[in-house]
Amino acid sequence: MSAKYDNMSEAELKIALEELLDRLEDTETLRGNVLGQTGHHIPGKYVKQFAAEIDELNSEIAAVKQLIQKKSTI
Repeated sequence: MSAKYDNMSEAELKIALEELLDRLEDTETLRGNVLGQTGHHIPGKYVKQFAAEIDELNSEIAAVKQLIQKKSTI
């Protein structure tokens, strides 16, 4: 988890979560568009790059959700 979220308020965390969810949606859309092109060879490095970026975003989203939950119970 990134330390950049540790000192954020619950409201700031919710904004950060929305931004992360938007980035994840954009990345998944872009991945679908790029990898869904028929008739074009897509190098494997791009497949791995998209997968790594999506995994990283999902990890950050989970961490921010956990911090929001933690702060809301205080």
